[in-house]
Amino acid sequence: MSDNNEQHEHAGVSRRDFIKGSVAAGAVSVVGMVMPGRALAENQRIGDPVTDEHKWSWEQPQKPINASEIKEKINADVLVIGAGLAGLAAAISAAEQGANVHLIEKNNIWGARGGHIAAFNSKLHKELHIDNDYRQVIRDWIAWAQGRLDEKLLWEYAHRSGAAMDWMIDITRRRGLDVAMWEGYYKGPDYTEYPVTHFFYKKGADMTYANGHAEGVGNIVLVPALEAEAKDKGVKIHYKTPSVQILRQEGGPVTGVIAGNPDHYIQFNAPNVIIATGDYASNRELIQRYSPETLLADAQIYFPNKCNTGDGLIQAMHVGARCRNMSPMPPLFTWKPVLPVTASCM
Repeated sequence: MSDNNEQHEHAGVSRRDFIKGSVAAGAVSVVGMVMPGRALAENQRIGDPVTDEHKWSWEQPQKPINASEIKEKINADVLVIGAGLAGLAAAISAAEQGANVHLIEKNNIWGARGGHIAAFNSKLHKELHIDNDYRQVIRDWIAWAQGRLDEKLLWEYAHRSGAAMDWMIDITRRRGLDVAMWEGYYKGPDYTEYPVTHFFYKKGADMTYANGHAEGVGNIVLVPALEAEAKDKGVKIHYKTPSVQILRQEGGPVTGVIAGNPDHYIQFNAPNVIIATGDYASNRELIQRYSPETLLADAQIYFPNKCNTGDGLIQAMHVGARCRNMSPMPPLFTWKPVLPVTASCM
């Protein structure tokens, strides 16, 4: 474990490593049929074990898509599913390595939510002379989670998040945005949060935060900046092109994705498929199966609204992936403030 006072060798972190360490931006999983959620059977309760009579929708046999239904084929080195913060960051990273990158998105526009992004020992920390001991932060995090986390993954996040944030800052400052440190973290006599939360904003933006909203601040301005960067890097973005089925050789690797609609299916042949489709808060069936103790939110702050239906997770399970039971999921507001994190099924 490196000491907190050691300098990060940010220049030594490759963009390929950034894909692996892009947890600073969101949840990204490599390998990734759009299926609607299914309500529980009338005599089935939340949390009941799955039986032959009550199978989940993703356990049903998939209807194969015949070769005659494929209207177009596209070859790529990397295919990214999802044009959100994580997906665009991954696509840019791969393009910087010289890869031929295609990105598909089911909506007609990129997706965004939130704005607070935690990272340790970034260049903004250095500019503001903030020196966090991230070893203590991670230990506190583990204590708050009562051990219900992947500690190795958390340490990986701690070691890489500063370099990932610096990469993001360099991109956005070239595109008219800047970054600030969230100063509203709690500072109390017996409990104090850490200054680790970065948020991006348009230069000259009014920082007034009213009614849960601030104009020109947050991921609503960050994500379109990344979209522009991705296009300039040669990433081909296909909107209104939902991923339908992941292609995998039997017992072998993933080879691509079939996307689009029944009247125009496209087969993307790619040895590397990155799923960046977000969580499943708008899919009650996935909640019932993997986090039955989670309280359903009264509102969801997503753009586009309620697009987080877990499509990528379902498709991954169709080709052999396993989804981890995340119950109980952390609620948005807790009795004690904690570091902002994104809970995801990996």
